Amino acid sequence: MLTKTILAIETSCDETACSVIQVNLWGEPRANLKVRVLSSVVYSQILTHRKTQGVVPEVAAREHSVKIIPVIKKALLDAQTVLKCPKMSIKEFISKHIDYIAVTTNPGLFGSLLVGVETAKTLSYLYYKPIIPVNHIHGHLASVLSEKLTSPTGLSRKAQKELFPMLTLTVSGGHTNLVLSKKLGDYQIIGETLDDAAGEAFDKISKMLDLPYPGGVEVARMATEYIDKIKISELRSQNHNLELRFSFPRPMLNSKDFNFSFSGLKTAVYYQLRKMDNRCIKIMQRYICYEAQKAIVEVLVVKTMKAAEKYQVKTVGLAGGVASNVFLRKTLQDQISKIKYQKLRTVNCEPRTDFLVSPKNLCTDNATMIALSAGIDLSLRRNISSWDKVVASSN
Repeated sequence: MLTKTILAIETSCDETACSVIQVNLWGEPRANLKVRVLSSVVYSQILTHRKTQGVVPEVAAREHSVKIIPVIKKALLDAQTVLKCPKMSIKEFISKHIDYIAVTTNPGLFGSLLVGVETAKTLSYLYYKPIIPVNHIHGHLASVLSEKLTSPTGLSRKAQKELFPMLTLTVSGGHTNLVLSKKLGDYQIIGETLDDAAGEAFDKISKMLDLPYPGGVEVARMATEYIDKIKISELRSQNHNLELRFSFPRPMLNSKDFNFSFSGLKTAVYYQLRKMDNRCIKIMQRYICYEAQKAIVEVLVVKTMKAAEKYQVKTVGLAGGVASNVFLRKTLQDQISKIKYQKLRTVNCEPRTDFLVSPKNLCTDNATMIALSAGIDLSLRRNISSWDKVVASSN
């Protein structure tokens, strides 16, 4: 058994994060992989960007530059506590215990990425530690496997055979992708957004309704309130002339590919609001959120299920910031439970397709998922670089 410790840094958007993990490797690549999370620290800029109801790239980069060193120090001190190390300086701890530096290099906001990448390169140069550059989306994909990787037995060869092929829907404010993985560490994008991501649509709709930032959370909350508390009859009694039964389009729902588009939905909400005065919007706010969420989730789920059926996958995963949306989680899980693949049935003729979703603390941007992705790369003996060959890229 070989144990390696990874220090990971994530600054792709508006969270400054650092995590330390231990990776236990057994034998040949993909034979067995077990991870122990020693620390995970995230500094969120939500309060800063709430003033502008959205992320301002220059402001985000400036915040990263202020918080990156304190966040790294906190993660290293927390890791020392878990390992019960004798009190030592940060420099001594890095020199003695850290084997690799992992960092998000793409995609993301260039200024934000640059802060994390240059910090990681500096640490790599000073302490002679190899760097593992990580694609942010690969981090989200790895987060789906976090419970398997951190289990007492880890991710064994047998477990991998039961998991793959695997289809993962990664959905957040910056991306919406369907990724097919035929084996551990294999990533093939079979569908992606052609314009706005689903999370961006949530945020823009929230902004149109003048809801607080982050918008996706507020739209989901309002939609839940509508489902739980608001009845159509009650709304009608407040405004008899208000047309209540409207819905929003489902862009590319019936297209022959697995790509997404949410700009049309965002525009449809905009024109619907233009037909209404402020009083009507106030009354209809929860219903608008409910219908918008339903439209977004339907497109995501239908496309995912079509892809899952085409590629006959054994596992469907859900990751990214929007993966914390309860309605999306439940809808996708319900659909997966109805799958009846002939080739994937067990002896008892029960459906044989699993559903994995990232833990809620790993849905939004964090460094633990970056560390997990780096651990997978390490187990596959790939993507290990020197500091002078690592660059940030917004693509």
